[in-house]
Amino acid sequence: MRHFEPIETSDVIVRSNGVSFSHGHIYPRKNLPDWHQLVYAQRGAITVKTDVGGWLVPPQRAVLVPAGVATEIHLHGRVTMSCLYFRLNSYHEIEKVEVVNVSPVLCELVLHIVSLGLLRKSIDSERHLAMVVIDLLQSFAKEPLELLIPMDHRARKVFSLLEEQPDLSASLHQVATMAGTSRRTMERVFQREMDISFGRWRQQVRMMIALRLLAEGESVTSVALNIGYSTASSFIYAFRQVFGQSPGEFFR
Repeated sequence: MRHFEPIETSDVIVRSNGVSFSHGHIYPRKNLPDWHQLVYAQRGAITVKTDVGGWLVPPQRAVLVPAGVATEIHLHGRVTMSCLYFRLNSYHEIEKVEVVNVSPVLCELVLHIVSLGLLRKSIDSERHLAMVVIDLLQSFAKEPLELLIPMDHRARKVFSLLEEQPDLSASLHQVATMAGTSRRTMERVFQREMDISFGRWRQQVRMMIALRLLAEGESVTSVALNIGYSTASSFIYAFRQVFGQSPGEFFR
């Protein structure tokens, strides 16, 4: 693992870092006000958490994080990841956190930049390389791997409950009671903050947990039972409805 010291010169437009960790490691909370981030999971899966949401990044995907957004990264399985940091306003603006597919070409470019350590705008070849990477990221399809985390303290209790017990089959009324509020209040909170129903949001929670468990090597049947599905086939059907692919196709 290579650590870098803060670089003062304005000539540097991209910094990089490559790391490997075992399962369960938490990459400390980081806020870079002047640098956009690209976090690429070469092996294993990672979850990027901010104050307003969580993004699951399976192998061979990457997450884009705008400058100034504080992140905490949780690692699932044995993880190898590469991080690029783009100076604010260098090229295209990154407006929100997004998960993107990584093509073989982009993979090789990211690894090459990590081997270089940094890119400078005064060096033509390095400046052009940074522009190519940014252009590729703008063109790739985005993945539906976002899980919004409610800000309301009562809804956050519900989130913590479902995160710990994703197979919980309690109704919204029962879950709201556990969180110390009413069903009607909880319905209003979810509609106001996330513009989706509680049922759809609970499915998103379950699918994010499913992706994490699959990335850690658990079988489809085990994952299905762990998140509340009675059979593997019913889980596969629900997974396909959300992601457009079966679990096996998704990870291939």
